[in-house]
Amino acid sequence: MEWEGHSYAQAADPQLRWGRAVLERRRWRGDETVIDAGCGPGTLTQELVARVPRGHVYAIDVDASMVAQARQRLRQGNVEVVEADLVAFVPPRPVEVVFSNAVFHWVLDHDALFRHVHAQLGPGGQLLAQCGGKGNVANVYERAARIASGTPFAVHFTQWQPVWRFEDAATTRQRLERCGFQDVHTDLEPAPLTFESATAYERFARAAPLRPFLTRLPTALREAFVARYMDAVVRQDDLVMDYVRLNMMARRA
Repeated sequence: MEWEGHSYAQAADPQLRWGRAVLERRRWRGDETVIDAGCGPGTLTQELVARVPRGHVYAIDVDASMVAQARQRLRQGNVEVVEADLVAFVPPRPVEVVFSNAVFHWVLDHDALFRHVHAQLGPGGQLLAQCGGKGNVANVYERAARIASGTPFAVHFTQWQPVWRFEDAATTRQRLERCGFQDVHTDLEPAPLTFESATAYERFARAAPLRPFLTRLPTALREAFVARYMDAVVRQDDLVMDYVRLNMMARRA
């Protein structure tokens, strides 16, 4: 699935708020070495970098357009932007923190993901992350799936499987513990987004939750898909996206 880094950056205020709250959960010394696992356009990475002025940040993303945006934004000396898969990147030496915001749900194999994260942390290193959890944007995806099953879109979704994994807190805690993490805390946090207008709703939908559907379609059909989706939103007078966040904190022994 491909992203549009510029469009995502313009619509990323909710993710930025959620990510700031995650950063606040750690008492930063200022000299940590950190992996930002899925840095996106680098907006939140700027705030992470500011928290470790004597440390170093590896800002990782697999999407070329996101990496391009991040490289334009992140010009500080203590950050390195790398285009790489989260489960493939290995830093020169173990890090003290792996931070991630709004990304892990795009990795389908959470067991492999958590094993890799564990391996990149030094002794006592911390995982500090949040992503979509069980029930995340269910009203958006259910509506989009109904439209995708109709003419003329259905032919492009034959044998299509979801490209996200929204897990519950208990399953995630068990996975982290199996991978060797200790002091594990996980919880689900409802975070519904209410938009002030259909225009604002559409702008955010295009940039984030509808991307898995739009990237499946040929360019000529994408506007028709969005139009049909927004027609349903307006008819139902539903300007709320029912986001649910899955919080994770854990340490390597």
